[in-house]
Amino acid sequence: MSHATFFGDEATQLEATPALAIERGEKLHRPPALVFQGDRDQWTTVAQAEQLAARHRARHSGSAVPGRARRRAA
Repeated sequence: MSHATFFGDEATQLEATPALAIERGEKLHRPPALVFQGDRDQWTTVAQAEQLAARHRARHSGSAVPGRARRRAA
C-alpha cells in the first residue's frame, strides 16, 4: 500500500503528520514515544528527529526520548 492509497492526497498526508500536528499545537492524545533516527536517512535528518522529540517532550512532560542509531561496521 502506498501513501497515496492510504492518504488519498498530499494535503491529507501533511494533515496527519505527527510532527506537524505537534508543531501546530493541536490537542492530541500523545502517548510516550521513543524517537530514534539514523544519520543515513535521505528524507529525515537527525536534527529533525531531535526537534520532534523536544516538541513532544515540551507538550507531554518528558515522554519523548531522543536517541541515535549506531553505524554498523562494514
